[in-house]
Amino acid sequence: MRRMHDYKGWRFGLTALVQDGRWSARIEVYEPGRPSREQSPMPLGFATKASSKEGILGLAKKHAENWIDTHGAA
Repeated sequence: MRRMHDYKGWRFGLTALVQDGRWSARIEVYEPGRPSREQSPMPLGFATKASSKEGILGLAKKHAENWIDTHGAA
């Protein structure tokens, strides 16, 4: 299940995935100014693994927020 988050006008979705007991996450970013349902998400690279779902979602959220802080300025 994808969890949606808002940060500084941007929207991003996080999906936790498990394989062989290790968790990874998919991050999809939506640009500000248009509803997310009206645009295709931009996948954000994230190769980190974690031992728990909560752990990977926390790391993925920080990664997306850091990306927005450095690359998302209009």
